[in-house]
Amino acid sequence: MLAVLLEIPRTREQWDRFSWHHRSSHTAIRQAIRSQKGVHLPEYILEPIDFNRFVDFLQANSQTHIDMLSVLGIQGEDLQDVDVRNENQLVAWSWLHYLDHYNAEKALGI
Repeated sequence: MLAVLLEIPRTREQWDRFSWHHRSSHTAIRQAIRSQKGVHLPEYILEPIDFNRFVDFLQANSQTHIDMLSVLGIQGEDLQDVDVRNENQLVAWSWLHYLDHYNAEKALGI
């Protein structure tokens, strides 16, 4: 699941694959936080991604990361601002996004 977040999504099919694994990772993280920390985090809609309202996905995803990282005491990056049509921005965003998931899953022993 986590390794898929290292893949750079460019096509609709790749974004769909990313989206499913991304949501699955967040679900596992949220459940582990609830069972290990006793904190119930809100669940934001992260899948499917509506490309006509991509900014909504970025906002929901950013808040999800802020919530989970704050509970875990992990510093993250701003994931809300990316132009996915810009290859450099997409690659950088994908890496930083993956690192948040990796660090959260590692901290929780997932």
